[in-house]
Order: sequence, then C-alpha cells, then structure tokens
Amino acid sequence: MSVFKYSGRDSNGKLITGVKNADSRASVITQLRQNNIFPISIEEQKPSPKLIRLKRFRLKNKDVTVFTRQLSNLLGSGVLLRRALTILGNRIMDSEVKSIISQVNEHVVGGGSLWEALSRYPDIFSSLYVNMIKAGEASGTLDKVINSLADFYETKKELKGALVSMLIYPVILAVVGLGTVIFLMTYVIPRMLFIFEGINTPLPLITKILIRSSLLMAKYWWLLILCALAVFVVVRSMFAKDNVRMAWDEFMLKVPFAGRIIRKLIFARFTEILGLCLSNGISILESLDIAKGVIQNKFIARKLSDVIVGVSQGTSLSASLYKAKVFPSAMLDMIAVSEEIGKPEESLSKISQTYNKEVSQEIRRFLELLEPAIIFLLALGIGFLVMAVLLPIFQINLQSL
Repeated sequence: MSVFKYSGRDSNGKLITGVKNADSRASVITQLRQNNIFPISIEEQKPSPKLIRLKRFRLKNKDVTVFTRQLSNLLGSGVLLRRALTILGNRIMDSEVKSIISQVNEHVVGGGSLWEALSRYPDIFSSLYVNMIKAGEASGTLDKVINSLADFYETKKELKGALVSMLIYPVILAVVGLGTVIFLMTYVIPRMLFIFEGINTPLPLITKILIRSSLLMAKYWWLLILCALAVFVVVRSMFAKDNVRMAWDEFMLKVPFAGRIIRKLIFARFTEILGLCLSNGISILESLDIAKGVIQNKFIARKLSDVIVGVSQGTSLSASLYKAKVFPSAMLDMIAVSEEIGKPEESLSKISQTYNKEVSQEIRRFLELLEPAIIFLLALGIGFLVMAVLLPIFQINLQSL
C-alpha cells in the first residue's frame, strides 16, 4: 500500500488537502468521490532509499507509544516542536527510532509540517495518527492532540497486555497437552507394540485405531506436515479473495458467543476512533474514512462505505448507520440524541467505554470456560490412549482365568 498526497475541492468549493493510504491512484479517486471531494491533484509519495531500509524493520507499537507520550510531555511543558524532536532524538537509544526521529526533525526544521513528515512512514504511523496530527497543526492544538493519541495508544497497550495475561495459562496448557499426546503417539506407543505381537485373539477396535494412527504419525510425520502446510496455503489463497473474505467475516458475526464478542470489539473500535477524530477537529467524512480503515471485518467495512456515501449526501450519521442494519439500536439512539445537541464525540466516547468493558467481561468469561474445556479434551485424549493399551491386556487376563 502506497501513500498519496491529494488536493481537491468539496461541494462548496473549499480547498482540501491531505494524505491517504491506498493501493492505487484510482482507489484514492474513488475514496475522494465517496467523500464528495473533486480531486485536483494526486501525487504518490516516493520513499527514500533509507526509508525502504527502515520499513523492513517496522517499529513495535510500544515504540510509537513511548515516542508519542514523551513528545506529549515535552510539548505540554512548553517546549517547541523542533526542540522537542531534537531532545527525543538525543534521548532515545534505539538506532531505528533515532533515525526516524532525525529524518522527521529535518523535515520540520526545513519548514515542513509534522504530519507530512510522519506520512512518509505509513507502516509506522497510521492514517489515524497522521490525520489527527494534521488536524492539530491546523487548529493550533497539537499538544492536546498528541496527548489524546498518547492516551489512546497507552489504553490500547493496557488492553492488549491484559488479554495476553489472560491467555497465557490456557495457551501453555494446550501446548503442553498437545505436545504430550504427540510424544506418546510418535515415540512411546510404537515401542509398546511388541506387547500385542503374540496375542492370538483379535484386538479391540480402539486398539487397532491407536496402532495405525501411531504408526502413521511415526513413519509419515513429514507428509502430515506437508499436508498441513498445503491446507494452510490453499486456505490463505482463498481468503485473499474479497468475496470469500467477505462471506467469512459475515459468517463470523453470526457464530454464537464468538460472534457477539467480535461485534462488540468492532463497535468499541469504531466508536472509539470516530469519537477521537471528531473531538480533535477532523471532519465527519474523514473521521468515518479513518474509522473504516481500522476495521478488519470486510463485511462491516463495506457497510461503513455505504454510511460514508450517505453522510456525504447530507444524511445524518445516525440515520446512515441505521440503514446499514449492523449496529445495535441502543447505540444508534445515543448517537442520534448526541447529534441533536451537537456533541456526538462525547456520546461516542461513552459508547466505546461501555463496549470495551463488555468485551473484557465476555473474554474473561470465555477464558473461564476455555480452561476446563481444554482439560476435559486432554483427559479424553489421554484416556483414549490408556484404554487402547490396557483393554487387550484385560482381555488376555480374563481368558487366562
């Protein structure tokens, strides 16, 4: 995906400039027309050789979070932007981060804007980040905007850390259990087959299944790995098609329990980004476009494209969202009321907080059910192995009595 710098005029003749991440110029033109903007010029921003090298070493989210918070602290203390970037460049030890800050600082010192400098790194600074910086520079509230971004990224980091902490035990449990079963099937069971060689009575079905499965895994493990890789490649190529991905994403929204969590995650993400953009002076159309860009679900993203078209034609945000028929009515009622009083960003922020809490509760409840389910499945698997080995031995003992 490339970065394009554009300029155009809206229906009132007002000049509008900005940057967009897109696959081609045609895609940018389509997005602008959806936002009711007539494009005048569209230029692809060519990365420098050094930028190409840096993009191979994509910075971690924590680096962006630390950079944003430190820049916010300096600007909040009254330090000028150029001086703040120089201080950060000297303070940070990581060579990649230092190099990027140095190039950004050079662009700003040369008279360029901060958002233009950051837009040269689309793999590091998202369209949300760049457009909010642009709005902050235009309104003279850069320090407040960067502080909002820092809060946003820190909250995102905390939620991710909490989720990882909750997943550690179930993942370790599943990995250890699966590893134990594979070890028994490929190493232990094949070495116990001599027990059954001298048995004249027919073996139980469960024992035959175990023996054949064990020999297959021990002898053709490489073929099983190749088959798994082939399936992975085929599935991945299928999901690269828009129609397949669209159908899958729509299906996932309808899956019991998991679909409810996915929907709430999407609603929380959408309202959080939209509210953040609106509260920092970004227009409703640009805010919707940015919010749509962070939604991974293709089905919801397509519905949001229709919402953008509706808003660009003069329909209210709540009415356009109602027509999409994917958002809950309670959420839309709150947005409609907030539109009437002219403060939709406040309502969106509250909705986001509510859904984030609900998502955390749903995930915690899911993991509480997942742990005993994993233990139960492992007990079934190991119980199957034990019964398959002991059952013919019991039969021999019974016959000898």
